[in-house]
Amino acid sequence: MATAKERLERAGSDREIAEAERDLALMAWWGPVDAGLAQSRGLPEATSRVITHALTQARAARDTLRPTNWPEAPEATAEKDSRVNAAWSRVSGSALIELRAVLESSGGRSVTVLDAEETGALPAVSVLVDSSGTQVDPVEAIARLGEQTDKLAQLHDEKMQEVLVELLSSTFVEHLRERLGAVVELLAHVNKVLAAHPTGANSTTLRLKRMPAQGQQTAFEVLGALESGFVDSEVVQQQVRAFLEQQIREAQELGRASAREWKDHLGDLLDYRCWFEVVTDYRVGDASWRSLTKEVHAKDSGGGKVVTLMQPLLATLVALYDESASAPRPLWLDEAFTGVDDDNRATMLDLLVTFDLDFLLAGPGTLVAAAQVPSAAVWYVTRAPAPHPGVDLSLLLWAGRTLTAVPLPAGGLGTPDRRSRLTQDDGPGLFDADEPVRG
Repeated sequence: MATAKERLERAGSDREIAEAERDLALMAWWGPVDAGLAQSRGLPEATSRVITHALTQARAARDTLRPTNWPEAPEATAEKDSRVNAAWSRVSGSALIELRAVLESSGGRSVTVLDAEETGALPAVSVLVDSSGTQVDPVEAIARLGEQTDKLAQLHDEKMQEVLVELLSSTFVEHLRERLGAVVELLAHVNKVLAAHPTGANSTTLRLKRMPAQGQQTAFEVLGALESGFVDSEVVQQQVRAFLEQQIREAQELGRASAREWKDHLGDLLDYRCWFEVVTDYRVGDASWRSLTKEVHAKDSGGGKVVTLMQPLLATLVALYDESASAPRPLWLDEAFTGVDDDNRATMLDLLVTFDLDFLLAGPGTLVAAAQVPSAAVWYVTRAPAPHPGVDLSLLLWAGRTLTAVPLPAGGLGTPDRRSRLTQDDGPGLFDADEPVRG
């Protein structure tokens, strides 16, 4: 009986010690829970401060939040403290600096660390999330920032919808279709002109075609959908709407990253001319079309290169000039056909005449004295011997495949007598100093 009483007393003492340790552990557990551990880490909610709820939370924390290689032995207190201190140093060191930089960059926000003496319990992180000056724990900070994000997202969506509705309800899409139609029509006219004028002995024909510009595949597909003519179809409308939403979002991102208004960026993004580029194809005779790449162009002769570059330019000029029957058709070239052989030069002159261009060619030789040109004026400019200033002009007429000298007035075009006669007989002219003719 004495032994039993002794054991009972010892067991009762052990129980009291265990209960005291349990109560201390329970109080210690509620510390991080009150600091937001359970809520932030998804642990089961404790509806009351009882041991069973604390055990449920603690076991869940042990299973999900257990650090790697955490020492289990009760006597490993020093190692545990060392690892806790190291983890807290990381939190209050580089991690805190990075978080503070992010928060302060948005203005009116920051983060600080409170030690155990300030909190009366555990060290804590305190976050300032708005201009009210109230510092809150990370859990509440996340909730408040989430609310602000939701409000900003709602305002962002409302603004985007406003701009989207404005674009879709305005004449933007119709204007885009109209300009696209003009581009397609112009390219078709240019290709028609090019098809009618193959060059070289091997009858090389060029054509122009549109390709998506780099990074503009989606925009190019929108142009293709508009070009198809099915604007009223639901599929095309959804495609255009999704594309415009993407452009608006990108413009808003650019606006936040620069000093320009985001609507100015949107105007740049919706410039359809940046959505495609025009490339050149070629074919010899009736062969298949191939891309005229830089490598292919480099293999051609010097004259062939000039013809290949000039022909699309001339065809485009002709297509534009044809839009107005009464418009002049000028083409001025300095150092024309330099390095071009006779055959290719003849080809280019034939194109100039066939296109009915009003061409002015400057060069070292009598370029227009060729069978392809029916008639032309040839001016020779002779510089006075150094150090004397001035130049002299002489005129020849190319007609009937013959060069004929045309006498000029004695004393040159710029003499006072010549100016007087031009002014009296013909009215204000090029040589009238008082009333010059302006073109």
